[in-house]
Amino acid sequence: MSTTFEPAIRWERRSTIAADDGVPLVTREYGPEAAPLTVIFAHGHCLNMQSWELQRSFLQCTFGSEIRLVFYDQRGHGESGPAAPDTMTIEQLGQDLDSVIRAVGGSAPIALVGHSMGGMSILSWARQHPEKIGFPVVAAGLIATAASELTGSGIARSLSNPLVLAATTVARHAPWILGAGRVVAGKACERVVRHAAYGRAPIHPRLITCANTLINDTASATILGFLPAFVHLDETAGVKALAPIPTMVLCGSGDLMTPYTHSQNIAEQLPLSELVPVPDAGHMVLRERAPVVSEAIVRLLTRVRAAREPYTPAAVEPASVGA
Repeated sequence: MSTTFEPAIRWERRSTIAADDGVPLVTREYGPEAAPLTVIFAHGHCLNMQSWELQRSFLQCTFGSEIRLVFYDQRGHGESGPAAPDTMTIEQLGQDLDSVIRAVGGSAPIALVGHSMGGMSILSWARQHPEKIGFPVVAAGLIATAASELTGSGIARSLSNPLVLAATTVARHAPWILGAGRVVAGKACERVVRHAAYGRAPIHPRLITCANTLINDTASATILGFLPAFVHLDETAGVKALAPIPTMVLCGSGDLMTPYTHSQNIAEQLPLSELVPVPDAGHMVLRERAPVVSEAIVRLLTRVRAAREPYTPAAVEPASVGA
C-alpha cells in the first residue's frame, strides 16, 4: 500500500434500503462507488451509525479514494424504521445486513466491521450465508462482541434485575406504554448500557456525553425489546463460517457488557484472526480508544488489499492469536 494518500474527500451519499420485511434501513456512503474495496459497518445496541464517526475520519484520511465506507442504522435505531417486537432478533439483524450487502455491493470485495450487537449481526449473517464468504465478503472485524453464553456474564446478566424484566415485557407486548415513559426505561437500562460503557481509565466527560446522547436518541421499545435476544444468543456457527477469511477481533479488558473472554473464544476458532486486547478499555472502546480501533481496522484492510485479486484465503498469511 502506498504511503502517500490524497486528502480525505467526503463523497457523502444518503440512501434508504428496504429490508426483506419492508423496514427502511438508512445508509450513508463515503468514497467513490468504484473504489476497489467496500467496508460495511454495523453499530451496536442503543447506538447508531454516528458511533463510527472517528473511525470514518481516520480511514478516509488513510485510504482516500481507494475505499468506500458504508454505514447504516440497524432497525429501530437512528433514522431507520421501527422494529416490530417479533423482529428484534439477531437472526433478523443478519438478514438486514444481507439486504445492505445486496443493495450496495458491486463487483468489488467487501469487508464487514461490527461493534457489539453489530458484531453479532455479522456472525448471524455468516451463519445464514456461508456461500458469500470468500467473495464478496473477504474480511471481518468483530469489536467488543460475543457469539454465545452471555447469560453468565455481560449484558444479559442484567436481565435478572426485576425492573429490567418488567420493562422488557412491557416493551415486547405493549410498547406504546413506554412512549411517554422514557424515565422508567432509562432507569431500567442504566446498569445495562451506561455503567458498563467505559473501562477503568479516566474518561473525558465529552465521551460520556456522546454515548448518553446516542442512547437517549434510541426508542425505549428498541432498547428493551432487543435484550431477550442476548439471552438466547448462539451464533457459534457464524464464527466457524468466518474461518476461511482474515478477521480482526478486538475488545477492552474492562468490558463489562461483552467481557474480553468472549473475544478470546472467538479468535481461538479463527485461524486467520488477529486478537487485539485493549487494556482497561470498556464496551465503548471504539470511542474510548478510537486510534487503537482505527489502526486495527487499517491492518485488517491492508491484509486484504495485499492479497491477490480475486481474493483467495491462501493469499493471506495467518496472524498469530494471543492475549
